[in-house]
Amino acid sequence: MKKMMIAAMMLVSASTAFAQDLVKQISKEKDYATASNMLQSNLGSLTAEQKAKCYNALVDLNASAFNKAYETFVLNQQMGKNDKVEYLSTMLGIKDALQCDIYDNQPNDKGKVAPKFNKKNAGRLAPNRILLIFGGQEAQEANNNDLAYDYYKLYAESGVAPMFEESVKDGKDQNLGQVARVAAVMAYQRKDYVAAEKFVDIAMKDPEMVKEATNLKLAILGAQLDTKEDSLKYVQKLEDIYAADNNNDAVLSTLCTFYESIGQKDKILPLIDKKIAADPNNFTALALKGDILMRSEKLDDAAEILKKALTVCPAESKVALNAAVGDCYFFKAQERVNNYKGQLAPATKQVFADVFKQAIEYYENARDLDVDKVEKSKYAYRLYGAYDFVYGSDDAKTKEAAKLAGVE
Repeated sequence: MKKMMIAAMMLVSASTAFAQDLVKQISKEKDYATASNMLQSNLGSLTAEQKAKCYNALVDLNASAFNKAYETFVLNQQMGKNDKVEYLSTMLGIKDALQCDIYDNQPNDKGKVAPKFNKKNAGRLAPNRILLIFGGQEAQEANNNDLAYDYYKLYAESGVAPMFEESVKDGKDQNLGQVARVAAVMAYQRKDYVAAEKFVDIAMKDPEMVKEATNLKLAILGAQLDTKEDSLKYVQKLEDIYAADNNNDAVLSTLCTFYESIGQKDKILPLIDKKIAADPNNFTALALKGDILMRSEKLDDAAEILKKALTVCPAESKVALNAAVGDCYFFKAQERVNNYKGQLAPATKQVFADVFKQAIEYYENARDLDVDKVEKSKYAYRLYGAYDFVYGSDDAKTKEAAKLAGVE
């Protein structure tokens, strides 16, 4: 037993000596790549404490390079120079410092957590984080999007790392939300949805980015829907997002769409009505309710809601919304005509014509707003039909509308 204990002690002693020797070798090595490969080759045989020492030694080895990069960057900014900045040294320094911090905060052989390198590495690398943004921009300009992504994602990851907590808290890092959003977009394009969600969640914490980031998160979540179970989980996430920010109209609209797709239509109107009660002039809620009423063939109610929506309608939606109000009156009149049996008496036709005229008013609004006629499919054919009923096929207005609708 005594021999076994001595052997174990000798192994521990040998391991410690090897780690100390490895730290010395890394410290003496002049080439960063060689030192880094040396550590990676031996990583599996080291304790957490030993790994922290070795990663810190890498940071020390690289310090002169990333310090020079920062100095050059500052001089360029202050003096209007355009000297070459070695951004990669900062990326490597921050990566190594973050790895060092992970191992440095793990229990040592005695079960205690006693970090040794945190403050030193945070102090010397926190200012350099800004270089990651410029490194990413330089890489993008060189069409190296993979490298650009590496810079941006490291900026986002370091922005929420405990080691840099003091340098980014209380709004000190005004770039974090925007860079995290860019990293999320790039991860999304790579179909790395786990990373995309991680970065977009960082961006959503920035008050100035929350709307844009939330919309991006909807796209990220929506891209992962393969099964009905996925859709149900997606709806739950949407509900959570909307509960946290019920002023985001994009979430409201998407949530209503997915309630319908998963057969939970009964949840849609109560959600919309609650929004309208809280914000009577909310365009999205009014437009959604109008659309639901239209599809439920409650055309008079739909017309009134959509006309209210028109009073708060953004410019880009006015053509479609005018056309939608016109549709309410057009389909109402058409239904009456279709249900009427026998020859239309002049008085009866006039009643129907009056409803068609209401449709014409809004179709004409849509036509006049659609200067380039890129949205004519929303109104042109039904405007022609309404003209034909009210004025007859030989009227100049009807003929002009026929040209617009392509039914000459």
